[in-house]
Amino acid sequence: MTNPIAKLGQSQVFVTAMAHAWFAYAVIATCVHFGINVWLLILPCVLIAAGKEYWFDLRYETKPPQTVIESTQDFLEYLAGIALALIVYH
Repeated sequence: MTNPIAKLGQSQVFVTAMAHAWFAYAVIATCVHFGINVWLLILPCVLIAAGKEYWFDLRYETKPPQTVIESTQDFLEYLAGIALALIVYH
């Protein structure tokens, strides 16, 4: 079976990077829309992203198993989305 993402000319690494970054951005954008100050969102978002990557994924993503390097890469992608939201909404 052909990989549908590769068929579109995109690498899976790029697609997952954009998914992590834009998800973090969208969460913050939604909260800001409902009146929450962007500065109050930074720490909780960083802690949730860290917990998701370093606790949840390392324990429960088993097919294939997630490595610490992959979790770090995913965490940095979340940080990129958080940084973008901070730039836009500051």
